[in-house]
Amino acid sequence: MNTLFSKTFRLKSDRFKPEDVEKVYLKLKPRRPKELWTLRQQAHAAVHKAVKLGILMPVKSCVCIRCGRQAQAYHHVSYEEVDWLNVTPLCHSCHSKVHYEQRDALP
Repeated sequence: MNTLFSKTFRLKSDRFKPEDVEKVYLKLKPRRPKELWTLRQQAHAAVHKAVKLGILMPVKSCVCIRCGRQAQAYHHVSYEEVDWLNVTPLCHSCHSKVHYEQRDALP
């Protein structure tokens, strides 16, 4: 028997316990059907598909409309179906500020 293989196997078996393996399998549950997705998930999926089809530019190639730095995320104005592609490219700090301002504007 190859001692190198047995040592490697022993190290791996020491690292992973049966309860850890169960946790991993629980995380690998099948996704929900698209009919049950929330509007937010559907809006994000629509933007992702638009980028793949070339309708929208990849966000990394855009500039933040607030400060001019490289954009890191698209911000949805609304999650309604008509606004799914009505997005603005923002950097991380400006995106956080927008959500902070929207939260403060709520009654």
